[in-house]
Amino acid sequence: MVASARPSRLGPALAAAVAVHMLFELLPHPGEIGLWLADLLSIPAYLLAGVACLHTARQGTVELRIAWRAFGVGLLAYAGGNMLWTYLELVRHVQPFPSVADLLYLSLPVAFMAGFLKLPRRGAARLWGLTLGLDMALVLGCAALYFWHFLGSVTLRIYAGQPLEGTVALAYPALDLALLAMALVLAVQGGGLPRRPGLLLALGMVSQVVADSVFAFLTARDAYASAAFTDSFWSLAAALIGAAALEARHPSAQEGGVPPGTRWWTLAPFLAVISTTGLQLFTLAGQETGSTAVLLGGGLLTLLVVARQALSVQENARLAAALRDSSEKLELRVAQRTQELSVKGHALDRANEDLRALSRELEAKVIQRTAALAASHAQLSHQAQHDALTGLPNRVLFEDRLAQATHHAARYGGLLAVIFIDLDGFKYVNDTLGHLAGDDVLREVGRRLTDVVRAADTVARLGGDEFVILLTEVGQVADVRMVTHRLLDQITVPILAAGQDVRITASMGVSLSPADGDTPHTLLMNADVAMYDAKQQGKNAVRFYAPSMNAAAQRRSNVERRLRGALARHEFTLHYQPQHDARGTLRGFEALLRWTDPDLGTVSPAEFIPIAEHAGLIVPIGAWVLDEALRQLAEWQGEGLPPVRMAINVSPAQFAREEFVTSVVDTLARHGLNAQWLELELTEQLVVQDIQATAAKMAALSALGVRVAIDDFGAGHSALIYLMRLPVTMLKIDRAFIHDLGRVEGATRIVGAITALAHALGLEVVAEGVETERQLQEVRALGCEFTQGYLLGRPRPAAQARASLADLAQHHRRPVVSPDMALDRAHR
Repeated sequence: MVASARPSRLGPALAAAVAVHMLFELLPHPGEIGLWLADLLSIPAYLLAGVACLHTARQGTVELRIAWRAFGVGLLAYAGGNMLWTYLELVRHVQPFPSVADLLYLSLPVAFMAGFLKLPRRGAARLWGLTLGLDMALVLGCAALYFWHFLGSVTLRIYAGQPLEGTVALAYPALDLALLAMALVLAVQGGGLPRRPGLLLALGMVSQVVADSVFAFLTARDAYASAAFTDSFWSLAAALIGAAALEARHPSAQEGGVPPGTRWWTLAPFLAVISTTGLQLFTLAGQETGSTAVLLGGGLLTLLVVARQALSVQENARLAAALRDSSEKLELRVAQRTQELSVKGHALDRANEDLRALSRELEAKVIQRTAALAASHAQLSHQAQHDALTGLPNRVLFEDRLAQATHHAARYGGLLAVIFIDLDGFKYVNDTLGHLAGDDVLREVGRRLTDVVRAADTVARLGGDEFVILLTEVGQVADVRMVTHRLLDQITVPILAAGQDVRITASMGVSLSPADGDTPHTLLMNADVAMYDAKQQGKNAVRFYAPSMNAAAQRRSNVERRLRGALARHEFTLHYQPQHDARGTLRGFEALLRWTDPDLGTVSPAEFIPIAEHAGLIVPIGAWVLDEALRQLAEWQGEGLPPVRMAINVSPAQFAREEFVTSVVDTLARHGLNAQWLELELTEQLVVQDIQATAAKMAALSALGVRVAIDDFGAGHSALIYLMRLPVTMLKIDRAFIHDLGRVEGATRIVGAITALAHALGLEVVAEGVETERQLQEVRALGCEFTQGYLLGRPRPAAQARASLADLAQHHRRPVVSPDMALDRAHR
């Protein structure tokens, strides 16, 4: 029995448990047995470590006994959580999260906190204790920022609308921060334990935090797989804690503790500030959605640095006063002694003068150092409230000024306005000209905004390409409209960046106080809602907030919330739109995604696909579309129906993944299809972002036999350079040009020019959006090899698409006006 194990045998048993777990993670372990072992192998280490702590709890002072007993209970509870998790997951086959297992898991840090509070404390100087507390706050604040950026914000998005799941998921990193805090105290002060047990216990807690963090990080990004090597860190954490308990029983361990203020700790707060700055730069450079929280956290940490500097100034002032006092006493004693020994000559007078000079020199140096610290304090205060790139006020300072302005307006009356500005197409500038050019654009935009408004108004940068302006003491709404129009005019003037004239626009949202809110949060939120409405209306526009806009924002939130579970609920289907050649013969289908939600009903792809891209859901959805379309094509070929090509749209996020080509190969192999029947459609925007990387992936796909088409050609960043460099096989002319045939003068020449260009480069052409007989006749006359549109066939379910293939098998050549087309017209 584990409970009866002798302490002398627990050490080897713990080492063996960790070694077996690590060896298992390094070896292949397929099948269900592998899953069982992956869940069970960490249990022995926690059981053994818990027993070791309970053995150690039999000796020592009352406080130490209670502490080790709490540690042991926490470890045993964690082992029980593992057992219950395994039972729910592999025996009952139910989702173990959230469950009672989570309560047992979370008992470990709670029990450790209870035990830690019972450990005896060593005394320390008051000022040193304050400095240590600030240093630990800096390190923990830095860790909290990383937890939030990589885990917390992702967890909130994943469990939006699921309060229980979200609370449990956030409890893990929160309690892990508590473990990290205890580990820091043990490493720096010893926490009332001797040196070696204290360090082992701290390392065990850190290992537990690392294991939890890696698991949460990978799980949040859907990259975690059972039996990963990092799972063995849990066994390592338990083994280190158990080793600490066994070491505490040794008589030699009772001598000597960890002295306060170890040398390595003096570097920790500075490393934390540097690390936080790196995270800020990383989020700013990557346009991360969580960059605002990171900037706010960085600002708070900077304020902590200011507080620490203030303590240093206070200490220096105390030292200066003590030095002056000592100097005065020394001068008095020297004068007295000099008077007594004046008969012995003037040597003592010279020594007295030297001492006075030394005293004055030391005092001057102290004053100089104090002035330098005061200047550093002022600089840090400025950095905490201003944007590093543009020099404009940041969110912290803006919200403070907005709070003062709303308070003044509520007391004395008056109108104020908040203008939320988001630059249109700024990501394209970064992608094409580089981030240095993007920084130049942001600085110039900030300067122009400042030039337009009054000195009493505030222009701030919130992060990324978002700016916000506070207009105070506004006379009337017409004045605000005039300012926004001047702002738009100034932004659209070309900006010189990287040697090129860059043209950008902006979308602006305006909220007014008191009509649209009387608190900073409400005014900013409503201005943001109005800005998003300007984006939706075509960008380069200004929208004043109206309560009706909340309905659109709520609709987007509901769609995103339901979209997160749509794939798991099997709510997606594919419809197939036929493509015909110049003779009217069916030559393939384009797979088009459809979504019907039980609550929302049928949702248009034009609505839910942009939301899926913004929420980071488009990659798994795109993978499902690829798999389902090829599965259906393989099923048709297996039935002996004529083989046709299947065209599938690929999102930029899906194509950008390194394993995209491999996933295409695997999907083709899984369904036993030849690559020649697959056609992937890419947008022009995707192609021009990184021509070299795109060319490499296209070349790999072409080598397999996969055809690559440029979709919606002519509607985006059309450029001849990528047509010459990339292995493209087909162009799909944007439906807007086809729609204008016969309606807009010059449309025929444009379509003809695109077709001639494609043929000159050896490419085939698809005319998309053909809806009338005249359009069909014109595109055929212009030389388009293939046509697609409502005239020839609407998107239809798989069963109707199969019927079209069966009809094709009986009629090798079909007229354009086929029974299938007649059926579509009858539906219209």
